[in-house]
Amino acid sequence: MGETIRLENLKDIVGFEIDLFICSSSFEERCFSVPNQIGEIGSRHSIVFFNSNEYAEIQKNAEKLVQVIGQANERSVELVPLNTDTQIQNAIKINDTLDAALDNRLNSIVVDTTTFTHETLLIVIGLLNFKRAKFDKLSVTYVGAEDYSTNEKNLSDKWLSTGIEEVRTIMGYPGLMSPARPNHLVILFGFESERTKKLIEHLEFDMISLGFGKKEASIGSNHYDLNSERHKQLMEVYSNATEFELCLTDPFKAKEDILNHLKGFTNSNNVIVPMNNKLSTIGAALVAFENPKVQLIYAKAVKYNVDGYSTPRNDVYVYQL
Repeated sequence: MGETIRLENLKDIVGFEIDLFICSSSFEERCFSVPNQIGEIGSRHSIVFFNSNEYAEIQKNAEKLVQVIGQANERSVELVPLNTDTQIQNAIKINDTLDAALDNRLNSIVVDTTTFTHETLLIVIGLLNFKRAKFDKLSVTYVGAEDYSTNEKNLSDKWLSTGIEEVRTIMGYPGLMSPARPNHLVILFGFESERTKKLIEHLEFDMISLGFGKKEASIGSNHYDLNSERHKQLMEVYSNATEFELCLTDPFKAKEDILNHLKGFTNSNNVIVPMNNKLSTIGAALVAFENPKVQLIYAKAVKYNVDGYSTPRNDVYVYQL
């Protein structure tokens, strides 16, 4: 169902030219990890999404990605600008772009989830799920970070993003909400305790659950230590919250962990906020596909740690959905 391999061995796993490759540009160096390999493997058509209204590095890297992916035989690479302030227009543009790419039935699609925003990734995965009759195989890749917030030496000072500009329901994941049921907020927590506190303050919920990564199913022990420490700090502030653990290295196991937790809240309006890595975010999408009553929401950050967000690992997770 999935495995972790060295990046340079990705071509051995894929084993053939890809019909469609989809990725997102970012200010992070990690946005190049998988595309560098795809440039060698080959993709008949590629789509590079990027947020044109944010940091200049994102567009510069998007233009570099076009060169990297299309380096062999000048393959077709499509650059698609999005705007993080206009979710509905983004969803329409993503849908139209995918429809054009899926005009003829495809064999294989690969989505590199590494540096998408949580919201855009969930929209892409949701639309591909809706269009699944138009292709045979969908694989996702994810390159974890070797280290985060590299411009901060002290563990207590590390940060990825700050503030919450807007909280909104993600297109395609509205959930079936009832005013007769209590509201249950489920946060898939990463490192961002400041943003998590602001999110909880911003929303009014009857119950809160805080999910954090399992020690044996985290990307790295250093990530687990930071996640665990900040999770404990949050639990001290929100002592009435329920805590649970989930897998961060396998979207299918993450889905099962979340579903198992939700068994105790069957009579609630369950709202999930994915704030951890992209594999657990896909796990949240799989939960919503299986249980359409679940709603997914997105908390848009005010500022990102552009100067030291992350450094990439040398391995890649590959899963077939």
